[in-house]
Amino acid sequence: MNDLENRSETDETTPTASEQNRALKARYRALWALGDYPALAADIIPTLGAVLVEAARVQPGDRVLDVAAGTGNAAIPAVLAGASVVAKKLVGERVTTIEEPKATLRVDHFSSAEGFRDYFKTRYGPYIAVYRNIGDDVARVSSLDQALVEVARKYAQSNRDIEWDYPILTAKVQ
Repeated sequence: MNDLENRSETDETTPTASEQNRALKARYRALWALGDYPALAADIIPTLGAVLVEAARVQPGDRVLDVAAGTGNAAIPAVLAGASVVAKKLVGERVTTIEEPKATLRVDHFSSAEGFRDYFKTRYGPYIAVYRNIGDDVARVSSLDQALVEVARKYAQSNRDIEWDYPILTAKVQ
């Protein structure tokens, strides 16, 4: 009897790792497609890539791996700094030796904490998915609305400006 004849019924219907990976990527693409990340990146964090490149001290000859590259807002400044860049949506390589310095970016796009909440509710795919999931539960929507306002107020340096700390992960790929 060969291997195919030995397979059980369950084995024939169980998705392979490759099929599971494709399905997971499709779910993430759909999640991010709910929002408008290019608009969010341009409106809220247009200088984030340059801040990250400077904080990581990227220079000519460096190799940069931009995981979840999105609009390229980090990869493009890294290339302009002279680095060799690989930008990927999802990474399959094994990453080791992770360092995590932080950089701060001042965001002054919002006129109020409520404006922060409303912006992310309508443009950030993961938040849109959560709101869709709890949409019929008024109490949960209200609770999440309030939590987002509190986050904005907690980090606001003034009525409008929010300072966000971004971890800058540097890693060695094997």
